[in-house]
Parts: sequence; structure tokens; C-alpha cells
Amino acid sequence: MSVAACLPPEIMDRIALETTTKRDLISLTMLNRTWRSTLWPDQLQYERLVIQCGDIAKWDELSSVPRRALLVRRLEVLENPVPVGQKPDRSWTPGQIQAAFKVAPHFTSLKSVVIACFNITGLAGFFEQLRFSCPEISQMSIVGVQLQDIHNTEPERRVTQYLGGYMSFTWTCSSMVSDGGRLLLSLAKVLDRSPRLSRLHISQYDAPTTLPVTLSPFWSTRMPLLQNLTLDRVASHELTPDFLYAHSKLEHVNLWDESPLSVIPRAFLPDVLPNIKSLRMRCSRVEAYLELVCPLSDGRRRPLRDLRLWIDPFLGSMHQEPTVLTFCRAVRGLTTLHRLEVAARSMSAKCATAVALLGRAMPQVTEVAVHPLHESEEAIENWIYAISSFPSLERLYGFSSHLPKDQTDLVLAELRIVCAGLRSVDGKRFDDDDDGLV
Repeated sequence: MSVAACLPPEIMDRIALETTTKRDLISLTMLNRTWRSTLWPDQLQYERLVIQCGDIAKWDELSSVPRRALLVRRLEVLENPVPVGQKPDRSWTPGQIQAAFKVAPHFTSLKSVVIACFNITGLAGFFEQLRFSCPEISQMSIVGVQLQDIHNTEPERRVTQYLGGYMSFTWTCSSMVSDGGRLLLSLAKVLDRSPRLSRLHISQYDAPTTLPVTLSPFWSTRMPLLQNLTLDRVASHELTPDFLYAHSKLEHVNLWDESPLSVIPRAFLPDVLPNIKSLRMRCSRVEAYLELVCPLSDGRRRPLRDLRLWIDPFLGSMHQEPTVLTFCRAVRGLTTLHRLEVAARSMSAKCATAVALLGRAMPQVTEVAVHPLHESEEAIENWIYAISSFPSLERLYGFSSHLPKDQTDLVLAELRIVCAGLRSVDGKRFDDDDDGLV
């Protein structure tokens, strides 16, 4: 029997406490069965840690047993549960802040952090400790947080200072413009301190009801390594070509807002987004889409594989036939394009004609996603006509979930007839024997 197997539990626990890296802890679990049974349950339990901000006992446990904290790779901090009928108290108490601050230096293996708390006032020290103790954190997600009360005071303004420096940053809140735009401008300061940022996701779940304030400081930020940009329900009406020119490494762009106040109004300039692979964008003019499917000035084509279109500007340009035909000729040359999403406010006969025109111009597309907002019998027939125009269609998404239950089988059978190559609808493939979905 090895000496390691004969050690008393107190000595084993002391050795584990002195272990400073996750790799060394895993090595200890491989010594023998005794070490594995002692340490491996912690390995499984603390790989992903979900903790409520008010769970002081859990914070204290992690600070008193550091080996458990250093096992954590993904940390999720949630709000405290609120009893029914009581008003939520969303502010952190001094005791909760102190408990989180004490354990922060032990999270040395963290890769991802999610803070899903409405109020993070007072957490500047916590974020500061994470930045210095966890240099390998690459993803920071802030969900449901407002900063109106933070950037107004000097001590709490440090929160934005210590939020920067990550490779992935996600910010989700209720409204970006309800406070006069100060929240988004504070976020711009965070982005200026994030030179390694490759993924940025900003979204709000309350659309603005008035014209958004000017956000030019945000569009002036520069993130040289940015590859993935999502502005979901965030006003994009001031988006400038300069911002996109400065981020030429962008590969995935999502600029979408159902509000007509935030439609991108202008066409882009040539050679913008040369490396784009996935584009989801709501524009008011076909020209904006046209510039992004045309060849670059040196003759190269963008490696675009996934495209989402707002069909309304194509309806308004039907009388300008040269513009639409130019788009069709340009998009036909995109051999890399295999997936198309079509969004429409309603699928009228005119709208179906426009989609059919695009379908015939995209023989390379094998996957189509549709976003109908109406379920009338006429709209369904128009969608079937539009979808049948894609000659190479194999997979269809967003269709069967909008069908009336009593018509699903009949509509899918008709769809299978007009789309001979169709293999699946909403992830369910057709059964070759009876044409039903399995």
C-alpha cells in the first residue's frame, strides 16, 4: 500500500488546501481510490457553480475551503428568491458584499462569469478581485443589470473599470435609453478597456417608444479583435460605415430590432465587412443588402454563409426592377451562401412574389427559416408558394409551429409535393414511406 493511501483525512485535506491549481487537484484524484473518493465529488459539484447573492453561508464555505473555489470554471450569481407578495430588495447588503469579496481571490480557474442581478452597486471590489485573481476569464455576462445608480458616484464608477478586458461580453437589460442614454455610454467606456474583445452581445427586453438619444460615443468605440457583434433591440439608426470599417474582422453580425424607429436607413459603402459569414440585419432599403452581397473592390466575394432578410424593402423596390435584379444577380454569385432567413410582417401575395424571386436567384441555398406573424389560410398558401421557389431546399425551420393543428398534416403533405428535395421541417425529418414527420 502506498504512503499516500495511508495518510489520515486531516493530512489529505491539508494537502488539498495547499493545492493552487486545478490540474494539481485532478492529479491528486488519480493517485488512488481514497484520494478520488475524497476529492472527486467536489470536482463534479463545483465545475459549474450557481449561487444566490444572499447565500452568505455558501460564500463562506468557499472561502474556508479554497480548493472548492478553484475548481469552479463557470460562476453564475443570481438574485435572492422573493416570497410571494413581498417587494424584492435587489441591493446587496454589506455582509453579502464582504462574503463575495473574500472568496473572489480563490476563483483562479474561472473561465466564464454570469451576473444575473438587477443591482450590482457595491461590487467594484468583487470585480477587481476577479480581474486580478482570474486572468483566464474570457466570458463576462451581465443580465438584467442597470447602471444608472453606479456611474453617478466616483466609488461605484470603478465597476465599469473592472468589467473590461474580456474576450466575450454580454449585456442584457430592460432599456438602454430610458435614462437618456447614460447606460450605453457607460458601456462604451467598458468596451474601450477591452482590447481582447472578440464577442459583444448587447440586448434590451423593453423596446424604446420614442426616438433614441444620440449614441455617437458608443459608435466611436474601437475593438480591433471583434468578430461577433449582436445588437438585439438596440437602436441602430446611427450605425455608420466608419464603425464597420474599423471592425473589418467581424464575421457574425446581428443588427435587428422590430421597432421601426431603429431600422438602419442608409446603404453601406463598398468593401465594408469583408470577412462576414453570418448577417442578420433589418434595413429600410435594398441598397444596404446589395452592398454586402456584391463583390469587393478587388473582385473577392465575402464568405457569407447565413443571411437574414427583412422582406419589406424588397416590396418597396419592386417597381425599381433594376435594383432588385442587381441584388439577385449579385447574391447568385455567393456560392458560400447556404442558409437564408426571411422575416415578414405579413405574407401577402406581393410579399410571396418577392420571396419567390429571391428563391429562384439562390439555387445554392439548402436551408430556409421563415418568420410568419400571421396564420391565416391565405398566408400559409403564400408561404408554400414562396418556399417552393428554392430549388435546392432540404431543411425548413419556423414553419410547422405556426400551423393550425387540424391543418398540419395536410399542409406538410402539400409542402412535400412542391418541394421534392425537402428532408425535414423544424428539425423533424420526413418518413419516406408515408411522407409524415418522424
